[in-house]
Amino acid sequence: MISTKRSLMVAALVVSFSGVAQLHAQDDEAVIGYRQKLMVGIRASVGSIGDIMKFKLPVGNAHVAAHAKNISEYAKLIPAAFEKKITAGKTDAKPEAWANWDDFTAKANVLSEAAAKLSTAASGG
Repeated sequence: MISTKRSLMVAALVVSFSGVAQLHAQDDEAVIGYRQKLMVGIRASVGSIGDIMKFKLPVGNAHVAAHAKNISEYAKLIPAAFEKKITAGKTDAKPEAWANWDDFTAKANVLSEAAAKLSTAASGG
């Protein structure tokens, strides 16, 4: 009877640990998905500004200012979005981001500040 109880306990632990591992993997996938969407948002705004400038689109400086503001705000989110080190799975994040964390976050701050300056400049004409 004791060996049956032990077997059941071991089986329960195995199921629990595999469930935790599966939840951890799902959590990592959600984090990766969020990061990717954040970076796509930045890329979309950069591309929009590029199109406005390159093709001299008649949308005005207000659009450049709005896209630049978006970049600035999104860049502020980068450090928190990448705080959890995930290098496996469907991610393009490079391990160097965490190896040089201070530099990585400093570059996100520089991006935010530069985009804010562009937004201000575009708002002023």
